[in-house]
Amino acid sequence: MTTKRDYGTFGIEQRNGKFRARLHLPPTADGRYLKKSFTHESKVQVRKLAEAYLKSVALGVDVDAGSVSIAAYLDEWLTKFKRTKEREGKPLARGTEANYERAVKRFTESIGKHPLNALPPNVAEDAIWSQGASAEVARMRYTVLNLIITSAMFENIIENNVLDRVKRPAGNTYKKPVILGPDDVWSIINEAENTRYETPLTIQYMIGCRIGELFGLRWSDVDFEDGTIRIERSVDRTSGKLEFKDVKNHEARTLKVGPSVVAVLKAHRQAQRIESMKILVWADEDLIFPNSIGGIWNYSNYRRGLVPIIERSGVKKDSADSICTHAMRHACAAYLLSNKENPMPIAKVSKWLGHRDIRTTDRYYGDLLEDSTEAAAVMDGLLKFKSQSA
Repeated sequence: MTTKRDYGTFGIEQRNGKFRARLHLPPTADGRYLKKSFTHESKVQVRKLAEAYLKSVALGVDVDAGSVSIAAYLDEWLTKFKRTKEREGKPLARGTEANYERAVKRFTESIGKHPLNALPPNVAEDAIWSQGASAEVARMRYTVLNLIITSAMFENIIENNVLDRVKRPAGNTYKKPVILGPDDVWSIINEAENTRYETPLTIQYMIGCRIGELFGLRWSDVDFEDGTIRIERSVDRTSGKLEFKDVKNHEARTLKVGPSVVAVLKAHRQAQRIESMKILVWADEDLIFPNSIGGIWNYSNYRRGLVPIIERSGVKKDSADSICTHAMRHACAAYLLSNKENPMPIAKVSKWLGHRDIRTTDRYYGDLLEDSTEAAAVMDGLLKFKSQSA
């Protein structure tokens, strides 16, 4: 006879070449203790089914025998998925991980009580587009739900993918960058002269790093003798607080730079030393581009100060706001790809920019390979910069 002490346990036995798990469930209203069973050719899989079903019951989900609730499956899915990606040497970027966490939370709340093997297509589609999701967010949720269902199919928990009957959202996953010409670049940098923005804008233009990587640079990353800069960390803003993390895709890189960049950095280091002595409490984190007291420069504060500089420079695109904080990175990429005298192969540019996949580089800058007029002018701007720094 099953007793209350047995609730939440299960045993596995083998019969006729198959494994059967017998689960002890909570008592019914009339005091009876029921049992459920699962049968599978794999002992590992029958154990997973039993454990997931008990989680469903614990969450108060009323599902038929042989099924697992979405909430129960999601309870550990993301942790296992991240562990798998790490073993493959392709850990999730921090921003991607945050997006996945939000999607899992949304699915748990909206469709968590549905059996994983009986999710209607219209319910799945409603969950993907819930809470007024944009096309881009919906596309991301679709991707995550597809990963979840694919994992469940791989584990033999379900047989079919309901998303085969749900149209994939056509979200805009990227925007074409605004490419500044050399006159625009120098107009902005000149307008920033003698401000805290002059040197970071110049260095970003010369090495093409991301804004988070720029704020994560330390003096210990610079080898003045060899003329190299090591980019191995970035500043993360997705967790609600500023903190250091690995660079995107977890792939550090070392960039060889010219004498002009070394000269700019040396002058900046000297000016920073003088400035730090004027500050009563200087948070010495060895940062090349810190905030006004030596700590991490907040992205929002940086952008807030940059927009007026762009407006005063007279540079006209759609608006000063459309010239994002990666504008100098884009200008650098344009030069490297389209220099008619000595163009760099797109594979090398991709590595220089820190893209994991060459297709990313082509998606953003492929058009420049066909029309190099603007980017060739950027080359002239770089040569102009070198002559001014000589």
